[in-house]
Amino acid sequence: MSNEKELCDCGKVAVWCYAPGFDDDSNPYVCDDCVGRGCTCNYHYVRNDSRGHQTDNQEMPTKEDEPIKWIEEGKIWCHLDEKGREFPCCEYDYDENGYDKE
Repeated sequence: MSNEKELCDCGKVAVWCYAPGFDDDSNPYVCDDCVGRGCTCNYHYVRNDSRGHQTDNQEMPTKEDEPIKWIEEGKIWCHLDEKGREFPCCEYDYDENGYDKE
């Protein structure tokens, strides 16, 4: 068993892996600095019901719960990570220790 880790193209240990992979055999492994952030799959849409009251497909967290960012004020929001960044696409898998090479 190897302790060698998969690397991002920049040379850092990869903690994200694009699960579907790529058709052209590009490297699916990415470090935390290089991963693309901000994807519509993580956006939550505020809707108005017939009486004009706001509803949502997910209950909005309170400020004490976790930080959010308005993508479009009053209409679209997303969660932020502990560093205040948007999350990558939901098709990325995460391993805080990095991925072992096979």
